[in-house]
Amino acid sequence: MNKKVFISYSWTNPEHEDWVLSLAQRLVHDAVDVKLDKWDLKEGQDKYTFMESMVTAADIDKVLIICDKKYAERSDARTGGVGAETLIITPKVYESTEQKKFVPLVTQTDENGKAYLPTYIGSRIYIDFSKEDDFEGSYEQLLRSIFERPLLSKPALGAKPPSYLFEDTPMSFKTTTMVRGLEAQLNKYPHRLNSLSRDFLQVFQEDLSTFIITQPANNPKDLGKQIFDILHQYLPLRNDYIQFLDILIKSGLEFDGDVIFRFLERLSLLLAPQNEQVLNWNHRSYEHFKFIIHELFLYTVGIALKNENYNFLENIFQGRYFMQGRDRSRPEPESYASFYHYYDSMDVYYKDLHGQNITSVHADILIKFVPEYLGKDVLVNADLLSYHVGQVYGDDWFPITYIYRNPYNHSFDFFSRLLSKRHFEKVKGVLGVENIGQLKMVLTELQDKQKERGYSNARGWMPVIADYIKVDAVGESK
Repeated sequence: MNKKVFISYSWTNPEHEDWVLSLAQRLVHDAVDVKLDKWDLKEGQDKYTFMESMVTAADIDKVLIICDKKYAERSDARTGGVGAETLIITPKVYESTEQKKFVPLVTQTDENGKAYLPTYIGSRIYIDFSKEDDFEGSYEQLLRSIFERPLLSKPALGAKPPSYLFEDTPMSFKTTTMVRGLEAQLNKYPHRLNSLSRDFLQVFQEDLSTFIITQPANNPKDLGKQIFDILHQYLPLRNDYIQFLDILIKSGLEFDGDVIFRFLERLSLLLAPQNEQVLNWNHRSYEHFKFIIHELFLYTVGIALKNENYNFLENIFQGRYFMQGRDRSRPEPESYASFYHYYDSMDVYYKDLHGQNITSVHADILIKFVPEYLGKDVLVNADLLSYHVGQVYGDDWFPITYIYRNPYNHSFDFFSRLLSKRHFEKVKGVLGVENIGQLKMVLTELQDKQKERGYSNARGWMPVIADYIKVDAVGESK
C-alpha cells in the first residue's frame, strides 16, 4: 500500500536543501513515492505547471509544505519560486481539496519558539521538525499521517451502554465514580498510586459507616430481615472495594501495603458509634458489621491470591493489627484472626425462607453474594488459606465456606505448586518459614495431628495441607 507525496520547499540554502533531500530519500525507503523537483522536474519543463499539477493531482495523497523562515517570507511576499506555490495553494484550493492533504512541516521557529508558517496555513496543525533531538518522533508522526495510521485511534462504538445505567439501585456511592476512573488515573499519574488509594478507602469507609440499622427489631426473624436487607444494599459499595483492590494489585505498580493495612485496622470502628458522645446505643444496630468486616478481609486475601501478590499476602498474614474502637483505649497487637467473626443473627429469618437444612447461614450468604464475574473459588480459597496459615502460625480461623469447595476437585494451587522450589521461594513468607526443611517439619507436625472435625451437621473432616501435596514432595522440582 504505497502512498505518493509532493514536497514543497524553499531553496533557502544548501544545508536546508540537503535536509529536504534526506527526508525525501528516507520517505522513499519507507515505501512513500516522493515527487520532488530535484528528481521529477526536467530541463525544459515549466516549473510552475509542474508545481500546480502536483498540488491538484488526484494521485498525490499529501502535499508536504516544508516551513522555514525563508519559505514563510517568500510565500507571504509572493517572491521567488515559492511564490508560485502560494498562488496555487490558496484558500480556494483549500476549500476544493481535502484539508488533510496539506501537511505543514515546521523546521524553524523564531526567538520566542513560534513556528514560521505562511499566513494562509497559520491556523493548521503542523508537525514540528524544529528540534533535532525529536526528529524520530516527528518522522513517525509524519509517516502515520501519510499512511493514515494514527497513534491514537477512536475506539469502536460499543454494542450497548453500560448495564449499571439501567440498574434500579436505590443508593449511589462516590466510590463507584472513583473506581471507574482509577485505571485511567493510574496510567496518567502512577506516582499518585498511594494517595489515590487513601482517598478511595477514606470515602469507602465513610460510605460504609452509614449502613446502620437505626431501629433494630427485637424479634429475631424481623431483625434477620433487617440485616439481610441492609447487607443487600451494601453490595454495590462492597463491589467497588473488590474492583478497587483488583485494579490496584493488577496495575503492577509498587504500592504501600500499609495503606490497606491501616484501612483494615480501622474497620473495627464500625462496631460502635464513632461519635463518643453517643452514650446510649443498641449493639444490634452495629453487629452486622462483623459480617462485613469478615467478608472484606476474605476478599482482600482472595484478590491478592488470585493475582499472586504474595508479598502483600505475607504482610496481611504476618502483620500485627492495632484494632481501633471505643473499647480499645490501649490497643494490643492482634493477628489477622481478629477479622474472623461467625455471625448467626440472620439464621432464623434465612432458614425460614430457604429451609432448615442449611449448614451455615453465614457461609451460604457469603457464597450467594459473590459477584458472578469473580466466582466462589476466590472467596473459598481465601477462607481456606486463612485457615491453613492459621494452622502453621497457631492462629484460630475456621473456614466457614469450606463446604462449598468443588466436590470433584479438592486441589489448591497455592499448596500443590509447593512441589516447585521456585514457587516455594515466592510463597515462603506467607507461610512464615525460611526454608524447605522448616516447612516440611511444620507440615509433618500438622500431619501427625488428628484431623479436625468441621460442621457437626456436615459430612467429612476439615481439609489439611497434606490433602494438596505430600510432605516429601515439597521442593522436589525446580
